[in-house]
Amino acid sequence: MEQHKKNLESLGSSLENVIKVTVFLADVKTEKNAMNEAYAEFFSKNAPARSAFGVEFPDTATRVEIELVAWVP
Repeated sequence: MEQHKKNLESLGSSLENVIKVTVFLADVKTEKNAMNEAYAEFFSKNAPARSAFGVEFPDTATRVEIELVAWVP
């Protein structure tokens, strides 16, 4: 999320302008609570819509991928 935050800021936007988040987790059953905690740190109020899915990544090192849709003023 820090990298997404930096990318948005470099474009003149911010996490406040995110309208949709899609999270892909390697093990949604065991990692969803941690993801919810991290999500709350970055979106403490007016959180955007979110979907979370369990997926099989092509490598074992990848545990999470996050996709954001945001507008840039």
